[in-house]
Amino acid sequence: MSETYLETANDSLPPFSNPAAGIATLPLSSPEPIASQGAAVFRAGESVTLKAAAPVWFGNPDVLDKGADDYGEVGDVYTVSEASGDFLAAKSFEQGDVWLPAWYASDEARTAYYVHPSRIWLKSGSNMHIAPNSSRKLGGDDNAWFSVMRWNDWIGLMLESRGPYPDERRLYPYLLWVRDVDVQKEEKLQEGLMAASSSLPTGTAKHFTEAMLYRGMEAAAAAVLLGEPDIIEPSESLTSPPEPLRTGESWRYERPDGHLIASFSKQGKLERVRWLLPSGGEEDIGYSFYRDLFQYERRAIAFPPSVRPKVKWSRQYDLNFNFLLGANGNTLLLKGDDGGFSGMHNASAIFAVDRESGDKLWQIDAGFGGSDALLSASGDAAAVLTRYDPGRKEYVTRLRQVGLRDGKVKWVYEPGNDWNEEYSGIAGTKGAIVFYGNDGITAINDKDGTILWQRRFSETYEVLNGSRWRAPYVLALQGRTLLALNPMTGKTAWTFEDIEPALREIVYGSFVLEPEIDLFRPSPIRRKWLLLGRDFVWLDLQSGKELSRYPMQDERVTAIGDGYLLIERQSAGPDNENRTYTELYDGSAGRKLWSLEGKGGSAAIEGNRIYLIWNGAPASLRLSDGKPVWRMPIRSEPVQDIGYPLAARPFVLKDTVLFPYGSDLLQVGKSDGAFKGRVGMTILGYPDLRENEQRNGMINADRGGLYIGGGNGYFMRLENPEG
Repeated sequence: MSETYLETANDSLPPFSNPAAGIATLPLSSPEPIASQGAAVFRAGESVTLKAAAPVWFGNPDVLDKGADDYGEVGDVYTVSEASGDFLAAKSFEQGDVWLPAWYASDEARTAYYVHPSRIWLKSGSNMHIAPNSSRKLGGDDNAWFSVMRWNDWIGLMLESRGPYPDERRLYPYLLWVRDVDVQKEEKLQEGLMAASSSLPTGTAKHFTEAMLYRGMEAAAAAVLLGEPDIIEPSESLTSPPEPLRTGESWRYERPDGHLIASFSKQGKLERVRWLLPSGGEEDIGYSFYRDLFQYERRAIAFPPSVRPKVKWSRQYDLNFNFLLGANGNTLLLKGDDGGFSGMHNASAIFAVDRESGDKLWQIDAGFGGSDALLSASGDAAAVLTRYDPGRKEYVTRLRQVGLRDGKVKWVYEPGNDWNEEYSGIAGTKGAIVFYGNDGITAINDKDGTILWQRRFSETYEVLNGSRWRAPYVLALQGRTLLALNPMTGKTAWTFEDIEPALREIVYGSFVLEPEIDLFRPSPIRRKWLLLGRDFVWLDLQSGKELSRYPMQDERVTAIGDGYLLIERQSAGPDNENRTYTELYDGSAGRKLWSLEGKGGSAAIEGNRIYLIWNGAPASLRLSDGKPVWRMPIRSEPVQDIGYPLAARPFVLKDTVLFPYGSDLLQVGKSDGAFKGRVGMTILGYPDLRENEQRNGMINADRGGLYIGGGNGYFMRLENPEG
């Protein structure tokens, strides 16, 4: 850890710019009009600004011994509706109508400051107050409390939030205040809260962070409070589209029963706190989204330590997400995207980097119009499609062929004003690049950019080819007919007819049919699942012969391996409760091989094994009958879809399987499911509407290494542990 962040602990933490931010305090019963001696006077209709972060309750406080509903942060502004003794009834834009202790809006609260935590025992008969000098008191007891703040001769004691929580409300820890003279005994905590030497339970340490960490906290202060992290890594993105990418560094504290990740800006200011915690129990009740400093992720599996990989190179590029599109012997073709969609998508780019160093060779920016690219059949050039020109600030649909190594333009095709290109894309076939738009298809010679043929459509149509895989024909679906067009001549090679259209009254599920591709050794796709009307049809693309068919329903369907569909569906069980079932359909056999109760997804097939996330944990099942080969032990049943992005898939190596699992990449033994750890320095991300890129561009490997695209602007090449 950097010496800049290692300070010797003392009685008070280093000074803060917001000394009382991040505090949670005591919940009380309904306020009564009791006069507070020396309290600040607030009036109805007055705007007040918090000088210290204050507990708030939605409606009258009604959880005396539980916790607070939410926080107001330093600088938050409220309009007073009513002043009632020690409390204010107030309103804010973010939280609506709340109750909060008036002291936190007074000038007195401005000078409160944190102290390094101590265990405190109170004298018999001592009283605890909701704020310094408040008239509302609770009796103390013989338990040890933790001190976290001081104001004059008052000490703020942290009480942990306590379940069970009423009405499924997740409540925060809080503070009570006592005077110095009420302290019987004090023992200072000598180590950081999350230090390896600390004996503090993880649950208590979590409550400390909720009570003491705040946005903008200096890294030096956080280091004293938390201790030295187990590993320091580049942080996740600290911004969301349309803001530009901004990252810092993350401190990871890794315990067997939970991980804490504290992320700091490059200026050393705390910006985000994320807890990875076991799922199950009262702690699964959701947290408030208002205090977005804190994030919580629940996991069913154990929490492995991070394993520091051997990094050949790691580079941060311009945009949040980077995915591999293709490669040749010395160059990688990448796509960068800010991850936004709808009105929040501002930037995308196609660029090339040196395979040995990661140095960027060239880049084409596409702005918010989106982009796509296709490696040429020879591998020495790339066809790049853009729909917006950021330099000219206008929509221009442009397809250009550029040298993969030098980025020099070889040829350019622009459809012109008479073509309406709101819908457009590119597809690869043997010898031709296919451009398609709302009005029709243009086939272009891969080598010199000459137009081979054009075909316009008077009715709505759809091209089913992808930009990452090559098919023998151009596949154009119009109405109830699928046309296979020769890419060099445009002539019809075969048709697939009498397609039954989808029924509007049926609710259909989600699906991913993009084939699995080895981007370092691509080969033409001969057979593929296509959505044709209301059915998934497994088709021989060379002949147009139907190989198998599966009806589209309200299910999650993912094409995996050669002709298989992994299906997740909901169905009523014997008790009429909704149950989740996972099924494997074999296109070659034309039937379902097995159906199991449980939730399975994010899968890959090798041999007679299917590797997937099963009920929240990495697992291996026998392909033929679904019987478990191994499943990683779980601590508790999962409560979230962590590890279930529809398009992401495990990456199978010789002796290891790499499982995308939330933002982490897990390293698991292929034969026995042994947990080898989290691959350090990696932050995965799953931007909406980028499923095809996630499926094949997130994790790739060759003998030279592993290539991993991150969700924080990084793309890296790691040493392949299996050669």
